[in-house]
Amino acid sequence: MVDPQKVRHLLALYRRYRGYLTELAARSDEALGSDFAVMGGVQHYLLLAVETVLDLGSHLISSQGYEPPMSYADIFRVLRDEGVVAPDLADRLMAMARFRNVLVHLYAEVDEQRILKILRGSLGDLDAFVETLRQRFADELGAGE
Repeated sequence: MVDPQKVRHLLALYRRYRGYLTELAARSDEALGSDFAVMGGVQHYLLLAVETVLDLGSHLISSQGYEPPMSYADIFRVLRDEGVVAPDLADRLMAMARFRNVLVHLYAEVDEQRILKILRGSLGDLDAFVETLRQRFADELGAGE
């Protein structure tokens, strides 16, 4: 069984980071790219949003007794194989997990255009995953989540 308190906490963190990203996404590419501190904020909150989604997925896997994942990307393969996440969404989330690894380990190679593309086009995948979990565990989480 999922830990409702932990899941609610992670969902609240995700909403916070997603809100920051929404505010940043309202700026033009030029405004984002011309300010290193702002672009650093975009990278930071993208990383935190992805990390939070990974934590949610990992908690779900352990709480349900699913096969342990071998990597961050594998979290979404396990959830796909268990029927929790649709295959096409799982593929996109696996790519986001690999992107997380680039941000953390290959940060010097991060392409600003890739960051902007993810900011403008891939956050909906994270939202879809969060919504899938909220719906699937609505009874355990109670009202308000």
